[in-house]
Amino acid sequence: MAGVKPLLETVGALLPKIRTWHASPHDFEKYDISKLRTGQGAASYGEGIYQAESKAVSGRGGQYWNEFLNRFEGPEWEAATVLKNNQFDRDKAIADLSERVAHIKGELSKPNPVRTWRELLPFYEKQLELVKSGNPVGPRVYETEISAKPEQMLDWDAPLSAQPSKPHERLAPNIRDIIEQRAENYGVNSLIDVPDAYTGKDLYKTLRIPEVADEVFEALGGRQRPLNEREGILAMDYLNTIDLPVTRYLDQHSRHLGPANDPAAQRQIAAITENIERLRSLGDNLKASELDQTRARLQRGLDAPRTHNYVVRDDKFLEILRKLAIPGLVGGGGAITAYEPQR
Repeated sequence: MAGVKPLLETVGALLPKIRTWHASPHDFEKYDISKLRTGQGAASYGEGIYQAESKAVSGRGGQYWNEFLNRFEGPEWEAATVLKNNQFDRDKAIADLSERVAHIKGELSKPNPVRTWRELLPFYEKQLELVKSGNPVGPRVYETEISAKPEQMLDWDAPLSAQPSKPHERLAPNIRDIIEQRAENYGVNSLIDVPDAYTGKDLYKTLRIPEVADEVFEALGGRQRPLNEREGILAMDYLNTIDLPVTRYLDQHSRHLGPANDPAAQRQIAAITENIERLRSLGDNLKASELDQTRARLQRGLDAPRTHNYVVRDDKFLEILRKLAIPGLVGGGGAITAYEPQR
């Protein structure tokens, strides 16, 4: 059995991991779930550490990078903006700022220079100093790997029955009972009875309903739920206990497409295909051709690439690979990882 552990470690290293990006105004060397709520947003998709597959969302110059830029001010805000305008190439930014400083000094060497130039000079010199220093400038961006497997994820957009994790089957009996009872009281079908009609979002929202949250708190070992305990934190802790440490959801660039394995869209395509065959058997090729175009459009929507954001509720599933804008070498995850500077 001496070789079992190394073999397991090798297999673990070969498991597919998800590469993501995380923009932040803070500088850190590892993720810490205890810092929850010190970042951006209102946890619309649940409590946890948010990650993005798309650089357009959380990469350098992306959506959240731009939002966090406004937390900086003065010369650092300006220096970060110059870096962005130069595609985060530090050498180009230095050349840009050096040219501005030289221009201002040239103006000041003229007889009776405008007072504004004298006031601007130290401002631009400070920006140039910041960019030349090699130190972090503006928001940080962390390139990250998520090591959770598909069966450890709650998919916000997909029907429960289509998810590898089958989250509705993991609920504790008392929580299943309260969900069933609540569904009966409101005259609707329970998400446990008809998982095809309910998504990960529906399950998460249900866990946050006060009467269900009471049962969640009980399942977590509590006796009486504190009045100031947020349902979101309870839901986060409970999902962790049933081995669902990650939620994924379509980002704003992919949301209008819907999930790639959307059963409703697949059924619609199947129904259109039947109609096309029926129309062709009747000799109505014109209407069949029109429906064929509709089917092709729907299929393109299913086949289009999607990108997701992730909410990670346990920081052990996150490893920083690179911290963009930080020069030098640091230790991370038991290995030495080169952090890529803004050049």
